[in-house]
Order: sequence, then C-alpha cells, then structure tokens
Amino acid sequence: MDRLSLTLQSRESSRRKLYRRRLVCQAAAVFLLAALAAGCSQSQEAGQKDAQAAYKLGVAFLTEGRPGPALGPLTTAETLAPDDPEILNALGIAYWQRRELGMAEQKFKKAVAVKPDYSEAWNNLGAMYVDQGRYQEAVPILENALKNLLYGTQERALTNLGWCLFKLGRLGEAERRFRDAIEIAPRFPLSRKLLGILLKEKGDCTEALTQLDEAARTLSGDAEIQLNRGLCLLSLGKRPSAKEAFQRAWQLAPGNEVGQLAKSYLDRLE
Repeated sequence: MDRLSLTLQSRESSRRKLYRRRLVCQAAAVFLLAALAAGCSQSQEAGQKDAQAAYKLGVAFLTEGRPGPALGPLTTAETLAPDDPEILNALGIAYWQRRELGMAEQKFKKAVAVKPDYSEAWNNLGAMYVDQGRYQEAVPILENALKNLLYGTQERALTNLGWCLFKLGRLGEAERRFRDAIEIAPRFPLSRKLLGILLKEKGDCTEALTQLDEAARTLSGDAEIQLNRGLCLLSLGKRPSAKEAFQRAWQLAPGNEVGQLAKSYLDRLE
C-alpha cells in the first residue's frame, strides 16, 4: 500500500473518531439538559407545594380573625408563587383588615391583573372602596366582579354595588341591585337589611319593615336593623313596638352613634 493510501486511511479514521466524540458529547449534553429540566421541574413542584402550605396557614389565621399572624405565611407564599391570584387576594384581605389600605389595594389590583375574571378579588377591592366611602370609584370595580357569570357569590357584589348606588343617590338602580341579590340568595341578610333602609328612605315603611324583620332573623345582634325597624314602626303609628325596637338598638350599641340615636328616640317616646 502506498503512502497516499495510508494517509487517506489515517485521515478517515481521525474523522470517524472525531464524529464519535461529537456524538458522545451531544448525547452527554442532551442528558445533562434533561437532568437539569427534571431538577427544575421537581424544584418548581416543591416550591408550589410550599407556597400552598404557607397560603393555607395564612388563610387559617384570617379565618380566625388574625390578620397580623397571617401576613408572615402569606408573604412567604407570594415569594414562592408571586403570580398566584389567590395568594395575592388573601394578602389584600390581610392588609385590609390591618387597615394598611395602600398595600391591600396594591395586592387586589395585582390579583385581577393576573386573572382578569377573578370576581372575588374585584369584589374585595370594591368593598374596600365602599368601606372608605369611595363610592364612585367602587361602582365600575363591582361591575367588573359581576361580569363573570360563573362567580358563585354574586349577591355580595350586587349588594355592595347597590349600597354604592344608594349613597350616590341613584335609588332606583340601587333597589334593582338589592332585589337581584335577594333573588339569587334569598337568605343573604345584608341585601334585605339595606333594601329595608332604602325603602324606609323612600317612605315605603310597610315593605321596609318586612325586609328588616327578615334580616333580623339572621342578624339578631345588628343595632342598625333595630333602629330602622323602630323608625318604620313609629311611622306606621305602632309606638309600643317602636319603643321596643329602639330599646333593643340602644342595648346592642350603647356606645356608638346608632345606639345614641335610638336612645334619643326612646327619650321622646317616654
């Protein structure tokens, strides 16, 4: 065999060795990437489980009415799952209950930005605005909550929206919202209470009393219901019953404005 043939064979052998090395390297790289991906997947799964565990602990504190202790685990949950709308909504509730309203608003808004049809967070944001007397701002927020037809507690958003409209002087619209809420959830007492107050303001004390009596079955310790019952009974000429209602309101809330107003009516009836 001549030198040229030997040289060509040597070159061919070198090419085959280089090719085999490349295949081995590529296979190793693919294996490494697969291992990394599996590791990342397992890490993400573990992170999600930790986030859910922290979230559940935070919600348990909220259920007990302890927003301070709830913030720690909920903040941990957010760190592990920063775009989870339920965690963000729970954080909003915790901050709201602590009267850290700026932070609460920020979390509710982020929750609905992540999940635009998240009616619960829309309603919580609107309810917080109602709590602050920001009725005009609350209206479109609560209307957003009602856009999701699968929202399971529409009566809450309807009632909040009705109260906003009532406070803005839009009584006809407010009444329709309250009645819609009652149609959806006849046993939801807040809708009946607020409808009763609205009807009393309109001068329809007979139906107002019916709604307030129904609300009082569930909200037996609500001084505002008893005050408005007394005003309706007094308007209907039922002074002894009105006196009983005012007495009850005063007993339930002797130290606040509702109780003091009930006491002033009691004094007039003596």
